[in-house]
Amino acid sequence: MNKTQLLQDWAKKVINLVTPYAQQNKYNKTFYPLQSSITENPDVLILGLNPKGNFNYSDQAYNPIWEFENGIMTVERLLNGNPTYVEEHENWKIIKGLRKIHVLDRAIKEEKYVYANYFYLNTDTFDEVYEQEDALDICKELTYDLINILSPKLIVILGTADGFDKLNDFDGKKLILRGKRQRLLISAYYKGIPVIAIPHTSRMILSIEELQALNTNILEIYEGNTLTKFENWFDQDFSRDQFDYSLFEQKLSNSLPPAILSFNRVNDKGLYEGFLKGKIDTIRVVIDTKHKYIAIRDCIITDSKSKDRFFANLLGAEKYLKCFQLPYKMKVEGHLLKKTFGQYASSSLKELYQAIADDLMSLSNNIS
Repeated sequence: MNKTQLLQDWAKKVINLVTPYAQQNKYNKTFYPLQSSITENPDVLILGLNPKGNFNYSDQAYNPIWEFENGIMTVERLLNGNPTYVEEHENWKIIKGLRKIHVLDRAIKEEKYVYANYFYLNTDTFDEVYEQEDALDICKELTYDLINILSPKLIVILGTADGFDKLNDFDGKKLILRGKRQRLLISAYYKGIPVIAIPHTSRMILSIEELQALNTNILEIYEGNTLTKFENWFDQDFSRDQFDYSLFEQKLSNSLPPAILSFNRVNDKGLYEGFLKGKIDTIRVVIDTKHKYIAIRDCIITDSKSKDRFFANLLGAEKYLKCFQLPYKMKVEGHLLKKTFGQYASSSLKELYQAIADDLMSLSNNIS
């Protein structure tokens, strides 16, 4: 069976399996696996996590640009990608960022790439995907089916903080290049195909030196050559998985006395909580060493039905957000703020401990 038929069969399978989820009241989401139109023999497969947005299924089904038939997506439309992308992608920040990478710029110019989604239903944040585990499992398998059909020379994951940490099905994950504020390049393999993760290109801000280093290493991975090491940025022994709470607590006590902020162990899975008390607000601070994040919310919950109940009554909510260095996520999973350890620009665990302590000290100094 040739690739054309394999891709058509794959598209039919996507429609048959994902449409019922998209139509359910529980989900009621637009969906599409492809941003770009399909290319049968791409050099590069670019994977974003999922479409962002809050549109429902009928918004898509009755929009003429999506060319649905009897309320169902067609195989032809699915393989032709997101019609908005096809018309406007040259102006998208994501594409402009991708074109700063020479290997990707060439693939885009020569139309030897496919830009796809890993999860097909749209959500405001990727964290919402974990509320849809059945659909996620189906999309995951369909995405791997697509990779197997296309067999690209390189797979690119958008996002080193959120993107790669969500995907646990690639072998030999390794940090290759650390920048001044974030991880710049992670590598892995999928059935012998090199996989890389880079900062999400819609918000990728790099120095000239960082961009040069990133381009150098990506080309070397693509061509199978020995990697150039950039020693000032790359610490091979540094892993956030080695986060030691007791060492962090020692570092924190140098910045904030235990009388102001101390943590209690909530369970045996690496979850700790502490409380910062102001004259009006009391903030619950959570450190999760298993899932590698710090989060804050209101200690007092007054309205059990409101989805914002964990932070709506914090007098200084907007001020508290400014106490943390970007990047981070706001108002997700019952938290006012959630920041993963990977979002800290630290090149060692010692620096990570200090960076978290600095954020908490700033929060303590500004609590209302």
